Amino acid sequence: MKKTLCQKHPRSKAIPEALHKAPKLKKTIACECGNVSYKTLAQLMKRSFGIIDLLAKSVASMEDKFTQSKETVEWVSQNFEHEIEKCNATIMDLTQHLNKTRNN
Repeated sequence: MKKTLCQKHPRSKAIPEALHKAPKLKKTIACECGNVSYKTLAQLMKRSFGIIDLLAKSVASMEDKFTQSKETVEWVSQNFEHEIEKCNATIMDLTQHLNKTRNN
């Protein structure tokens, strides 16, 4: 038996949410020839497109969050790099001052 999307991705929060919000599928109706009716196929397509739309929104939202996180990490890296350079300059100055006082 095939696994459901929720079973394949148990840690995902977006998949169960998308499946829950998608339009519900009504009872399937068979036509005279024994195949699935056009109404049922249309309902299935609406549900499928609804799920795809909700999952696409989730992906877009996650991309926005990743972009914001990336920008934050870059900002923090740049600021701390500047602070580290200042600290290294101070250490060098103090080392030179200490060496001068030792030599005297």
